[in-house]
Amino acid sequence: MTLPIQNSRLDLISSTDNINMGQFFTITISMLFLWTMMSSCAQNAKTATPQNPAPIEEKGPLSLDSMPIDTASIEMVYHSKDFTDSTSSYSQSKTFNYDLSRPSNTSVLPAELMEISALTYDVGKKVLYTVNDEKGDLYTLNPTDGKIIEKKKFGKKGDYEGVEISDEGIIYTVTANGNITAIEKSTGTTEKFKTKLKTLNDVEGLGYDANRKLLLLACKGAPTLSVSFQKTKKIKNVYGWSIENKTLIEEPILSIHDEALLEYLEQNEHSYSKSRMKKYKKRAKNFSPSGIAYQSDEALYYLISSVGKLLITADIDGKIHHIEFLDDTYFAQPEGICFGENNSLYISNEGRGLVPKLMRFDFLSE
Repeated sequence: MTLPIQNSRLDLISSTDNINMGQFFTITISMLFLWTMMSSCAQNAKTATPQNPAPIEEKGPLSLDSMPIDTASIEMVYHSKDFTDSTSSYSQSKTFNYDLSRPSNTSVLPAELMEISALTYDVGKKVLYTVNDEKGDLYTLNPTDGKIIEKKKFGKKGDYEGVEISDEGIIYTVTANGNITAIEKSTGTTEKFKTKLKTLNDVEGLGYDANRKLLLLACKGAPTLSVSFQKTKKIKNVYGWSIENKTLIEEPILSIHDEALLEYLEQNEHSYSKSRMKKYKKRAKNFSPSGIAYQSDEALYYLISSVGKLLITADIDGKIHHIEFLDDTYFAQPEGICFGENNSLYISNEGRGLVPKLMRFDFLSE
């Protein structure tokens, strides 16, 4: 703002006749003070506004990636949330803690165990017991190198398909027709028991449920005791034999349905290609247990099948928790399965005219 200072006196005199010099001087000083203040304010405003302001940074839409996130809190919430679904077997499945593509130890067994058909582990003596299909011999094996420590005759020739040891130290064997032999190892005495299972049931595996004091007889053939249902192929049953009562429980304690195996695969179809899924479904339908073991810590049954080359885990309700498809490289003909120290898993393979093998798979902690 510019004021006409030089002409202010003449303008004031000409517009007012009665004004004196004192009043004129006061007005002039006031106008000068006002002009000074206005000039100062204008200069300050000019200085505060930059001549070339920095451009404003343009930001895209707000996203989670651009926000500061407490990842520790999120991780805590993720692990504490229950993501289970009551209709989904997969979401509630227990973790499988073995890598069956990487044995922790592999031993070539002696040629006389070419037809090895079963395994059990003696926790007290830290040895394995096995039987050779077609011969009534009980073998004691070193679990580290597979060498035979002892061999004892316990019976005549027969189709021996399973061996198991109870908490009391009694060793049991079973033949394909369901007949059981109890062996008192310290004395060598035996006791035989006939069950209602038949050759058509084709018992292929023997396990032990320590919680219920039951021997577990896995049937590869007909699932029921009734002749009218002998040809049912979509179910594989496991029967229990009470050690205390020395009798067979006539209702199966575990049933594995083909549809349960297929449902598990379908719930995991994102893990397989279409071609592999087709092959796996075919192998799952061929599931026929050749060995069984009970993992008491997990309350799960482990069933291995030489036909189809797979291992499954299931609970008492028949819900499938895991299916592992076995590689022929390691599993030529898997028949025996049991658990050893620290939940290590032992699996034996018949030789198929080549070499029989014993493998150990260590438990993998989560």
